[in-house]
Amino acid sequence: MYLDRIGTVNNPSDGTERSVVAGIFAVSTAPDDSQIAEIAPKQFSVRLAKGQSFTPVFYGLNQYGQVVNANLSGITITTNLLGNYSGTTFTAGTSAGYGYILAKYGNLTSRIKIIIE
Repeated sequence: MYLDRIGTVNNPSDGTERSVVAGIFAVSTAPDDSQIAEIAPKQFSVRLAKGQSFTPVFYGLNQYGQVVNANLSGITITTNLLGNYSGTTFTAGTSAGYGYILAKYGNLTSRIKIIIE
């Protein structure tokens, strides 16, 4: 699947793109609106090995759910003792378990579930 402003958003099960005989093309009729009303993570859940790093990406969505920013900057990140967050990268700690990366952009919030194995 391909979305404007994001690009390809799925991973084919066999690892490569395939020809298709039918498709759907959708066009939004929502008015132009570049005001960010919601933030959403690119990945809602991430599985990491101990010590492995991950750089979260957050989308800025308008009131219609359309992506207006595909890599939102200026987000404040907090974690609950799962590891360390430095710059834009989270590094898993040495203990297995799960928790969340919490993101805040102005008064908007979102989170990513982190599972450390």
